[in-house]
Amino acid sequence: MAEGRLVSPTGCPGQGVEHGSTGRAGRAGTAERLRAICDELSARFHERADVVRTLAVALPAGQHSLVLGPPGTAKSEPARELTGRAEGASYWEILLSKFTAPTRMFGPIDVAALARGEYRQVYEGRATTAHVAFIDEIFKCSTAALNETLGYLNERIYHPGNGGEPIHCPLIGAITASNELPSEEDAAAIYDRLLVRIEVGYLEPGTPRGPSRPRPPASVPPRGAGRRHPSWWRRSSTTSAGCVATS
Repeated sequence: MAEGRLVSPTGCPGQGVEHGSTGRAGRAGTAERLRAICDELSARFHERADVVRTLAVALPAGQHSLVLGPPGTAKSEPARELTGRAEGASYWEILLSKFTAPTRMFGPIDVAALARGEYRQVYEGRATTAHVAFIDEIFKCSTAALNETLGYLNERIYHPGNGGEPIHCPLIGAITASNELPSEEDAAAIYDRLLVRIEVGYLEPGTPRGPSRPRPPASVPPRGAGRRHPSWWRRSSTTSAGCVATS
């Protein structure tokens, strides 16, 4: 099967998903590409058709999304496969932790320039130049990087460490993932910027599995069972498709 691709129009990522997508023919071509991608990835990842379709619609629309679920529930791989199809767009991904520095996300300090008494950052290959981003363990964002991450997701800007003019980032959309919900209220600000929210669980009994998809232990609870949600999470409700719709 030929691999489907997401393509930015007229060489300008951030405006759509297919080159020359203006007009009825362009829209039909875009829809066909999205269907091909959804069919391919849905066949590859069992019980993830709703997840794939939701992400495939949210990303070209410029909306950030959150995939929430326990370890081993195929959150990261479908997201990488989808974001990797953004042909002609710069892709960036990171696994966050409580110790992730802002410079690791948005650009390290240029040591050679610093030796000359100049403060510069190297932005190439970082979030500041990416059109499509995948951010794993989004709620483990460090306190130091929190404000810059919020500005990056909401306004698509980054404020350099030297206090210079804000950098406008070409971000189309970000797919984020997390194994758990945080208890800190600070995470509510990040959560509010992720308008598309999907909760996933382990495969249902009887689902065909390959060698890389072992059956989870019998003690694993069903999706959402026993999970303690923070107070700010209750502002949302879960739909039948597993997506969380903002009230």
